[in-house]
Amino acid sequence: MAFSNEEFKRLLGIFREEGTEYLQKLGDCLLHLEKDPKNTSVLEEIFRNAHNLKGAARILGLTEIARIAHDLESIFSLAKDGKLAITSERIDAITESIDAMSSLLTADAKEEAVNIQEPVKQMHRELAETKEAAQQLPVKFGRRVSDSQFLSTVKVSTEKLDNMMNQIGELLISKMRFEQRMDDTNSLTGLCEGLIKDISRFKREELRLKGIKKTRSYTNQDKRGVEMMDNISADLIRLNDELIRFTSDFYENQIDLGIVTGSLEESVKNIRMLPLSTIFETMPKMVRDLSRKLNKKVDLNMEGETIELDKRILEGLKDPMVHLITNCVDHGIEQPDERKNTGKNEDGKITITAAPVGGYIEIAVEDDGRGISIDKIKERALKNGLVTEDMLAGLSNEQLINFVFEPGFSTSEIITDISGRGVGMDIVKKNIGDLNGLISIQSEYGKGSKITIRVPLTLVTVRVILVESSGEVCALPEAAIDRILSVKEEEILTIGESEVFRESGDILPIGRLSHILGFSKKEDEDASNEYPAIIIEGGEKKAAFIIDNIIGEETIILKNLTFPLTKLRNVSGAALLGDGRIAIVLNPADIIDSMKAVKPLPIKKVKEKEIEKKSVLVVDDSITTRTLEKNILESSGYDVTLAVDGLDAYNKLQKKDFDIIVLDVQMPNMDGFAFTEKARNTQEFSNIPIILVTSLESDADKRRGIEVGADAYIVKRTFDQSNLIETIRRLI
Repeated sequence: MAFSNEEFKRLLGIFREEGTEYLQKLGDCLLHLEKDPKNTSVLEEIFRNAHNLKGAARILGLTEIARIAHDLESIFSLAKDGKLAITSERIDAITESIDAMSSLLTADAKEEAVNIQEPVKQMHRELAETKEAAQQLPVKFGRRVSDSQFLSTVKVSTEKLDNMMNQIGELLISKMRFEQRMDDTNSLTGLCEGLIKDISRFKREELRLKGIKKTRSYTNQDKRGVEMMDNISADLIRLNDELIRFTSDFYENQIDLGIVTGSLEESVKNIRMLPLSTIFETMPKMVRDLSRKLNKKVDLNMEGETIELDKRILEGLKDPMVHLITNCVDHGIEQPDERKNTGKNEDGKITITAAPVGGYIEIAVEDDGRGISIDKIKERALKNGLVTEDMLAGLSNEQLINFVFEPGFSTSEIITDISGRGVGMDIVKKNIGDLNGLISIQSEYGKGSKITIRVPLTLVTVRVILVESSGEVCALPEAAIDRILSVKEEEILTIGESEVFRESGDILPIGRLSHILGFSKKEDEDASNEYPAIIIEGGEKKAAFIIDNIIGEETIILKNLTFPLTKLRNVSGAALLGDGRIAIVLNPADIIDSMKAVKPLPIKKVKEKEIEKKSVLVVDDSITTRTLEKNILESSGYDVTLAVDGLDAYNKLQKKDFDIIVLDVQMPNMDGFAFTEKARNTQEFSNIPIILVTSLESDADKRRGIEVGADAYIVKRTFDQSNLIETIRRLI
């Protein structure tokens, strides 16, 4: 059948959508068939999809697609009749055939050559040998879709839906302005009622004057004045009655408008919503292909694929999910023999779960593989110049794991065509951040990893906190707000060139939001010694930002920025508020990262040297432990002195005053128990708090620590920097 170029382009577009669905169904069926090669219902389903694809391709003259589809149809006809065994090798060849058709579907021209690999050619040769049998097979058509079923769905371009949503956004803004006018009308009613009360007072005065008419006679002018007041009063009463009636009608119309607008908004949002299966359905085939290529055995389990998200969110999640699953198969899951040697099942397991949390969805990608090696991260972080040896000692495992989000960071020993280039996790983090989402990693070496993504269900409407900074209105997604608080000047510490703030045991960087965003400084910015602040969470990172004030909460219609502002750092979009102001919608992850890149303006007016530091004596024969504890304490604002054993510590104690002592137990020359006992028996040192930090964890050792006079006992196996800091604060 001959088509004009215009007709062919239109029909080709329809065929591409239809063909993609057929190929997806074929791929899903193959995965089921590999586990159960004799499943007749699956064989029927594959045959039906291959046949339908062949017919549609022939109508458009796409002979190469039609030929491959015909071969697949023939294969599964033979398989149904038991004349051809479906082996793993044949499934590999069929998968390559499907990939070949997928490439042809996206070709610009009517058809272009596709390089079909040798296994596929061999399969076609086998088919040629059984050509006669294949030709004699009856063609079985699938059930015809009724007209009513066909007409029950229609495909609409996302662009049209976006335009509709923008128009609804304008309607919502009009509704907000309508509500503002409602408030104005209520104010007028109140003003009118006030005037009526004033006139009533005048009329009471009139009656009083009439009561003393015997002492004074009225003039005509007096009478006219009283009559005028009566007329004005009557007019105002009528005006007030009309205003009350108008306000009542106005209020009813406002409610009706709100219902219709909300319903329309919800309807369009629902049209845009698609199930997670849209991207999940490609994962089984990808896992199968990768695992076979890497000679691994991997089982994939998925839960929550029926949850619906906005199409834009799904599109933004696709690449990050592909990268995370690739990492699981390539880096996470071990080879079968390695798993067997470590007592694991030879088949690795990857689990993808999704669950709604309020207006957000959490997607967890978990594997039972080798996990992330902290030692390799340390080695690579040092090699890449991300940290120094001193800095490294003070970082927790959670902080170290976050280095995988740094550009170019990879712990892979080898670069392959699959991964290892260090290009990926930083892009994943950025893509999730662009969706106003968060990403975090948990990992235990030898047991596996879990990556959790949290993104909003929709980017169309967002619940935000509105803040003011240097006169500008900014909006932050409510989910990214950890807390809102006031920060006193004396609570801000200076460490190096950075300013930090201590909150609930955490040391958080703090800065002015206006400075991070490049806003002009207000004249009265430093007038107070107490500042409103907001703590923002982005992935595993938190930071405090000083603002002018909190405006309130609001649900906004997020408008994307257009070129050339589409890649503007720190900004997700903009929103028009009901009062006509424009709010800048901020990207939480970006502004936290920007804080590191911008040299901070000083917030507090006092210098670091003016803040009295508490002095800590750290005693441990291990240089690693000493350095770790020193970095933790100095980052929390303490002055630290080091000693290598109990004897060295006692000598330093005689030369300098300390507020608290943190020491190990097992040390040469004088151990921690002996030092504590000696200090408690020396009057001038007897009241200094002592914390034992040791690997000894038996009840007997703990009792001995208490007996010799220790104030706290922390076991190194469960050592946590926040626990140490909290213990010190409690004791001094």
